[in-house]
This record gives sequence, structure tokens and C-alpha cells, in this order.
Amino acid sequence: MSGANTHEVLQIDANTGKATSTMKALGGVRRRFHFLALVHCGGFGNFDYDMHFTRLGPSWSREFGVNEQGLNSFYIAWFIVYVGIFTAAVVNFKMFQNKEAFVHSLIKLFTASVSLAFVNILSELIHWGAYTRNGVGHPFVLVIGDICEIFASTSFILLLLLLAQGWAISSGLHNSNLQRRKFLIGFLSFFGLFKAIALLLKVFKSNSADVGIGNGVIVFWNCVLIFELIFAVFYVISLASTMKQETNPVKHRFMKLLFVFTLYIIATAATALISFLLDPWVREFLINFVAVLTLTFAQCAMLYLLWYTRSARYFELNSPTELVNDDLNYENF
Repeated sequence: MSGANTHEVLQIDANTGKATSTMKALGGVRRRFHFLALVHCGGFGNFDYDMHFTRLGPSWSREFGVNEQGLNSFYIAWFIVYVGIFTAAVVNFKMFQNKEAFVHSLIKLFTASVSLAFVNILSELIHWGAYTRNGVGHPFVLVIGDICEIFASTSFILLLLLLAQGWAISSGLHNSNLQRRKFLIGFLSFFGLFKAIALLLKVFKSNSADVGIGNGVIVFWNCVLIFELIFAVFYVISLASTMKQETNPVKHRFMKLLFVFTLYIIATAATALISFLLDPWVREFLINFVAVLTLTFAQCAMLYLLWYTRSARYFELNSPTELVNDDLNYENF
């Protein structure tokens, strides 16, 4: 554990036999990752040991490495924010249920996206809250939350791409636009699958102490990046084409506003890109921060537009058009 730039102090408690080693870095401010290797030299018999690494500092940050500092505070704050967003989305859904004989698939898809994002934030809060106490957290809960995040972001991108096609906006929607929905759902499914594989490769990588990004993860994240750039181009082109067909001046202005959501799709691509460029001691926090922040602002903006007292200005939600089946009619609901 010692080296040219470190100083180690070993203390052994005579009563408990526990050894505490304090290692201080000497000189410079460059971030460091320290590892401990134990080798049994033989001749001393077998022995049991427990190792627990902590940093000097208050209990709130002692268990966290420099690459994870602040994640517990961040997810406490964001959980409070998402309680409000989730509650508002559920209230909006209930108001549509009370107001209409059916709830349009657009509202269902959006509420599902917000609910999945809320579960993700809750799982992060549970994991990093436990990590604050034991330095391990609940990795399984964290993986479940990451999977929910994949579904949340993928479903929200699907919602945006469908809106760009004029779904639930343009009353004169062409059949060709309607038929593209199945293609988009299939394409987004591959996108979600690639993100899930990248996540699993990261979780089950052979060396848990490696702070780098494995080659397998890089391959699939490059695929994710390409997918998201394709989505951004497709979104802009589709929205511009749909806007040309729209004759209602209010909805025409609304479609201009929807171009702002291009920034969200680009931001999700940027998240994949900067994960390769950032140093490991800042990557974990910044990636979490950017991913959560962009999805939160995008969902808040969409919630404002879809609010039950305002949505009729911009959307056609009085027709039970489903995601993949157009053979339904009002009497079926």
C-alpha cells in the first residue's frame, strides 16, 4: 500500500486484534485509486479476515470513493423532485380517466415513462443510502433501477418520435404516418436492447476493481450513440414534414415548440459520448447527473403540455387511437 507518494500508518487494537491502516497521499492533488493485495506466504496456518475501506471524513461521505462523492445527496434531492413529478403525472392521468370514457395511449405512454423514471430514482436512493452506511449498498436494487431507466428513456424517445409523425396532434394524419409506428416501436426495441446489454456487461465485468470502461461496453455504447443520433435526425425531419401538412395555426406554432425536444435526444447521445471522455474519478457522478437532469426537464415540459386543462389546445385526445392497432373504435372502450 505504500509508495513514493503515500505514507502508511498501521494500528492494531490489542483487545480486538483489529488492524487499522491509514494511508495519506503526500504531494499533489491528482486523484488516486488505491488497491490492497494479500498473499498467503504459507507456514502460518489459515486465518480469516474482513477488509473494509473507508476514507477519512464525516460518516456521510466516508464510504464513498472520489468517483462517487455526492451521489447520496444528489438522489435525496432528486427523489423529492420526482415525488412531485410522479404525483402530478398520476393526478393528470386520473383527471383524464374522470373526464373521458377512455384514456389516450399518449397519456398512458407518458405516465408509464414518468413512473419508470420514478422507480429508477427510488432505487438509486435506496442503493446509495445503504452505501452511505455499509459501503456496499444494494447492487441488485441498483440494477433494477437502471433497467427501469432504460425503459423510461426509451419510451419517452418513442413518444417524441410518434409526436413528430403527427400522432395525437394532427387530425389529418396520413395512413403512412400511422403505419410507421410499428417500425418505430421495433427500432426502439433494438435501441433498448443494446443499452441493456451494455448495462449487463458493465455489471458482470470480470474485474470489479477496474474503473475503466470495458471493450464490450464501448462497442454497445457506440451503437447506442449511433442510434440516438439517427433518432435526432429522424425527429427533426419528421417534425418538419408534419408541420408542413398542418393547417391549424395553433398546432403549427406548437410543432415549432416541439423542436426544443431535439435537445433532449442530443443530450442522451452526449451522455454516451462523454462517458468515454471523462476521467474515472468524475465519470460516475456527471453521467448520473446529466442523464437524470435531461430526462427530468424533458418530462416536466411534456407534463406541462399534456396537462388535462391545457392538452386540448395542442392534441387530439378524443379518439382512441392505439399504439399498434388502428382497428379499434369508441364502442370498444
